[in-house]
Amino acid sequence: MVGLVLIVLAGFLAIRQAVYVSSLSSRPMEVAVVEAMDNLQPALLANHAQVLAASAVYEGLVYFDEKSGEVKPRLAHKWEYSEEGKVLTIELKKDIFFSSGQPVTAAAVKSAWETNLITTGDWANQCLYLRIGGAGEYINGKLKEIWGLETTGERTLRITLNNPDGAFIHALTNPIFWVIDTTAEVKAGDSYPGTGPFTVQQQAKDSLILLRNDGYHQGAPHLADINLP
Repeated sequence: MVGLVLIVLAGFLAIRQAVYVSSLSSRPMEVAVVEAMDNLQPALLANHAQVLAASAVYEGLVYFDEKSGEVKPRLAHKWEYSEEGKVLTIELKKDIFFSSGQPVTAAAVKSAWETNLITTGDWANQCLYLRIGGAGEYINGKLKEIWGLETTGERTLRITLNNPDGAFIHALTNPIFWVIDTTAEVKAGDSYPGTGPFTVQQQAKDSLILLRNDGYHQGAPHLADINLP
């Protein structure tokens, strides 16, 4: 049963490949879910169903394209490693906004990542961040920010790593690096605004309602909303 549910969830998330269902453009798509859906924060995802649903709300700077086997840009426009491989500079795309209306800037990405790191209790997630200079001191409360994350322009983020790490760009495909709008006021456990094709209208342990994001930067999906009762 769980496998079937996840297949259905994966089906509706195929909107990223432009698989639109025109007959559902004005009515909700309902999907049965047997796993808890009470949390979609990237730092607190606890099961595969949550990850799939959250990927309709949040995005990372890059993603892994299964067809080509390559990392490709999502919110990022381009990136470049320094010659020694310790500094990764990422330029963001123009005119991308959170569902809250706030722009996605390098400062917003830095804040999102620092929030994700301090929020997650998962050691595997923390290890991904610990490759960045100052992340260890930050999570231990010795620093107020991660010095290895620098904003060198409105849309330019410079990441200084502890060691040469050409594979770090692949790590950025992990959900723990999805970008959230930390300027939004949310209650404990609620979801931050994201940049994905859907927004969270209502969430509880056994249900979730996602609404279409008409301002989505890749074009609004045809699905009006998705109910997971």
